[in-house]
Amino acid sequence: MAVIDTLSLENSVARSRTLAYLGQTALKCLEVGELEDRLALLEGAVKSRELSPASDFDLDLDIEDEPCDRKELTP
Repeated sequence: MAVIDTLSLENSVARSRTLAYLGQTALKCLEVGELEDRLALLEGAVKSRELSPASDFDLDLDIEDEPCDRKELTP
């Protein structure tokens, strides 16, 4: 509504600045709305993700300590 009211005014520097400001405000609202939508999608993906009971890094591999056949290097 503010844009329509401003467009009905005579051409002036103040009118141009007001239109530019209103345009910037509209673009910022679109940007924030898009980011809000993307954040909601990411939060939904994280909440729906099923976490495994144990991470691959938490596995107990039961490696036995066997003597190595390698010879140690002496200086």
